[in-house]
Amino acid sequence: MKARFLIPVLVLLLAAACGENKTDDGQVSLQFNADFGSDPLTMFTRSYAYPEGMNVKFQNFLFYISDVTLIKEDGTEHALSEVELISFKDIQDDAAATAGVTTAAAKVPPGNYKAVKMGIGIAPDLNGTQPGDYKPGHPLTDNYWSWALGYIFTKIEGNADLNGDGNYDENAKLTFHIGANELYRVKTYNINFSVETGEELKIPFTVDLRKVLVNDAGNFLDFQVTRQDHTNDMNVARFIMDNLDAAIRTAE
Repeated sequence: MKARFLIPVLVLLLAAACGENKTDDGQVSLQFNADFGSDPLTMFTRSYAYPEGMNVKFQNFLFYISDVTLIKEDGTEHALSEVELISFKDIQDDAAATAGVTTAAAKVPPGNYKAVKMGIGIAPDLNGTQPGDYKPGHPLTDNYWSWALGYIFTKIEGNADLNGDGNYDENAKLTFHIGANELYRVKTYNINFSVETGEELKIPFTVDLRKVLVNDAGNFLDFQVTRQDHTNDMNVARFIMDNLDAAIRTAE
């Protein structure tokens, strides 16, 4: 009679062993904090100085990252996330800006790592999908252009005070919605970190929205000339995506 229970007992033991192996993993998430120059980036509440005597307030800033991969010291790679929406739309005070935006933690094998690789925007294979392909709550159920059959990689929205007199009128609304396969960027951030068994690690990043809009005093997105673009002018689109790529950095 005892032999009849041998296989089920072995199955239970193996399942328990597999469960124990799963607990060997660590947990890793990415934390993003946003600034505008030397000031924390907050929506609605703060006015920021801009070139040519202008000022600007923001109402929305978001971008996607995709194919996030962690690279071990020996060169092996571990996929962390297929796609994440990094949105600062609800960051409306300094406390929220300090907390930043954190992705959901994912299981990662323990060990020593040397880099994080990620796409800035949405990878072409994902950009060929549409919101109906996903369950509610997925990052790709929103920010989709049906007319363009693709997603918006980044949104920057706000209001400009064009002459620095403190008036933000309706004629100076800012709307930049940028996205297209050719604008997708892949970047590797060289950063050393260790993932420990059973522990959670947040890898910190910063993004400076001023660097997205301003290269220097003579090279910036001039709101006197351009206040809206939906990837119609590829010069504007490339300017924003190239600068966004450079503006995202590992926090030191």
